[in-house]
Amino acid sequence: MEEKYRLLFFKYLYDLLDLKKIEDELKSRNVDCVNDENQMCEEEKTCSACSKYFYLLNEINLKRLSSEELDYLNQINEETPNNDIQLFLEKTYQRVLLESSLNNKVYYGPFMNPRFEADSDSIAIGIKYEQFGLLSGNRKKHDEILNGNRVVIDIMKKVESLSTKYKLKLIEYNELYEALNRNDSFKRM
Repeated sequence: MEEKYRLLFFKYLYDLLDLKKIEDELKSRNVDCVNDENQMCEEEKTCSACSKYFYLLNEINLKRLSSEELDYLNQINEETPNNDIQLFLEKTYQRVLLESSLNNKVYYGPFMNPRFEADSDSIAIGIKYEQFGLLSGNRKKHDEILNGNRVVIDIMKKVESLSTKYKLKLIEYNELYEALNRNDSFKRM
């Protein structure tokens, strides 16, 4: 059920923020996505039905839902009106996605590394791309890497500014990070 909620909320954000348009821009600017499922975390696999670059990082905590809300979530299917799903998500996301601990930071990577840090009241979105060409075997030249970095940084700023409704934090991952941390899943602290 957690993955169902993750996918529903991500689809909602994907449409709200028009991330398809952003993905098209990434492709047109030669920023490659990571398509290898062996290189994907569980959060990324769940969201890959919608997106090749973006995925929802927040931990899903369905224990905070009422039994009626859980029943409703369980009953959602392709025939459930989008407006009803949207209202349900807007009503529940703060309890399900956002951390309610005294610690106001959450880490989606190595602990205490500010690159992987998000405020606990943020919706954290991962963006993963092939920065160096290590997976495809098409090693990128230095200027291609720098250009790709600039593009991704511009895109991250753009996406974070798209929503006035939600506080968003984009966290960048590349194939090198995944290769180094493949056996060490995300640690939320």
